[in-house]
Amino acid sequence: MISMRLTEELVLKALAGIKIEPRNFAALYVFRSSNDIFKALVVTILTQNTNDRNALRLMRAWSRPLVI
Repeated sequence: MISMRLTEELVLKALAGIKIEPRNFAALYVFRSSNDIFKALVVTILTQNTNDRNALRLMRAWSRPLVI
């Protein structure tokens, strides 16, 4: 049986060929655009029950001022 340890170097090599578009991942997009970890956490929780597109729509609506 061959045993191989999963190291950071192996993970980085595996990920090197993968292109991730932040717009397709709500939490990543929110964090990179706002640098607000709390907003990223909220959108992560929202995506548990809906898709990323709807979670982003909700986050945008929440960030607008409420006019009464």
